Amino acid sequence: MRTTRLVRWVSGASAGILFLGALAYPALANLGSRKADPGAAPDPAILALDCQTGHVPASAADRVYCGENSGDNFGNSVAGLGDLRGPCADTGCPEEAIIGAHSWAWTPGIQDARVYVPHKDASPPYCPWVPNPFWYSITVSGPQEYLGPAVESAGDVNNDGRNDFIVGGPETVIYSGRTGAVLLRFRGESYPSTTDDFGFAVAGLGDLNGDGRDDVAISAPFYNLDPVTGQPCSGTPYCQGGRVYVFYCPPPQASPISAVNATVKITGPYGGNSIYGDVLGFALAGGDIDADGQLDLIMGAPFAAVNDDIVSNGTGRVWVLNGTNWAPGTVFNDLFCAANLVVIGEQAASFFGHSLGSGGDFNNGGKDDLIVGAPYFDVAGGPGDCQVAPPQGFAYDSGGKVYLFHSEVPPNAIDPPCNPPQKTAVSAQVKITGTQELMNAGQPIFLGHDVNFAGDVDHDGLDDVIIGAPYYDGDVRHPVCANFPDPSVTDIGAAYLVYGFPGSLSGSSEFFVDQGHAIEYEGENGGDAFGFAVDGHGFATSDEFADLIIGAPGHSSGRGAAYVFFSCDQP
Repeated sequence: MRTTRLVRWVSGASAGILFLGALAYPALANLGSRKADPGAAPDPAILALDCQTGHVPASAADRVYCGENSGDNFGNSVAGLGDLRGPCADTGCPEEAIIGAHSWAWTPGIQDARVYVPHKDASPPYCPWVPNPFWYSITVSGPQEYLGPAVESAGDVNNDGRNDFIVGGPETVIYSGRTGAVLLRFRGESYPSTTDDFGFAVAGLGDLNGDGRDDVAISAPFYNLDPVTGQPCSGTPYCQGGRVYVFYCPPPQASPISAVNATVKITGPYGGNSIYGDVLGFALAGGDIDADGQLDLIMGAPFAAVNDDIVSNGTGRVWVLNGTNWAPGTVFNDLFCAANLVVIGEQAASFFGHSLGSGGDFNNGGKDDLIVGAPYFDVAGGPGDCQVAPPQGFAYDSGGKVYLFHSEVPPNAIDPPCNPPQKTAVSAQVKITGTQELMNAGQPIFLGHDVNFAGDVDHDGLDDVIIGAPYYDGDVRHPVCANFPDPSVTDIGAAYLVYGFPGSLSGSSEFFVDQGHAIEYEGENGGDAFGFAVDGHGFATSDEFADLIIGAPGHSSGRGAAYVFFSCDQP
């Protein structure tokens, strides 16, 4: 479980970014037919190949949903929600997903957003936009130029046996999955001000306090009051520590709940004097990484200057708090004295912790694993075979990198006090860099802009990983220098599916995402930003095979689209 897509897409420009080795892994080439003999046991090598090629164009998607209006940025956020309506007559219940449109009905100063839940039984066509495929279309109004909206499953908040969903914003709202009714509303401490970006990220945490209702976390990553001095930080635009709130969800009520009254408040380390703060809560996830039956709170802090100096700005880190029944009113103003684990990024300005995913078991280890994106990771590349320098407008940067950690049980107590156990990004069991070919071309693709566990797409009993790279420019080559992409075609976008595999790997397991270890899904047109948001859809049909949903908010002049790809086991 996680939240992501926490950076909005601005139509038609990469400026939509909010800048605030060898591996023992089966290659996917030449694996033959995608279907084994029906009378034989499934061949994992065959199941691990998507549609025989290892490359899937967006035009081959099984379903495509389109936005209502030009500039809506439909597909800016996506999330699988599970079976909202049920019960089904059989065991194979199709499941729902949710799609966010950041800029729906935008006017200066007032930017409404809208979220959509497609009707799982709707019949095509789904494009161009028509209302009938959507079960719910919910408008989120307010001065929220800064975000998503962030969307995620909230679990079962009202204890009716069905998943509900949460939509982030200055007023973050939980809706009933069964009826679409408003269950709970949460407002930031400074509401109606949006300066702290309350609602930027959201996550379901399960039932922490045992009252039968699932609980949630909501972030305000640009919260800017130093808990020691009570004053705003100063000296750099990104000195904010950020704050994350945990709410034990009460029964549904009409009155909004202020973050002032959150069950738990967690403040990140501050910066100043040109040193970045953590900007805690840029991404959130819930996963049971200590295998105690309760989801742990995982918080991305991608701006963190981990050495408290200018040189380490944007190295980033990830903080983990073991899930427990915290006493209402708990305040953590010093994460070094509260966290059970901190994971440190590998490279300055790589923004490790920009995206998070948990809730999946990649290696069959019996615990939820953790995946972390660092989309600004600088992949040092050479000029290729054409010239000393890349064509004008290119730079050797931002290939991006993704880290997958097989979970270890963090301790419940910190010894010595205020010195939590640390891991480093380089200790990750799997490291995926983007990309070998494009590294040589100096093409930034921002691999890891969004990450998530996708479920078991290839039906081998292991959970798989989906990774977004929305600024991938495709395979169209430069007209003069063939080793470089064509500069006139930008931001097509891609997403990569990496299959889980058993066993524990050493920290040296590392590969480029285009070395044959991942299935590439590629966008249709320049400017689509395909892969800006990615998630496992759940079972989009009744066959109980895990499917994928991928957002492309720049598609069709920013109208936006969301693509659903069925599992390759399906006929």
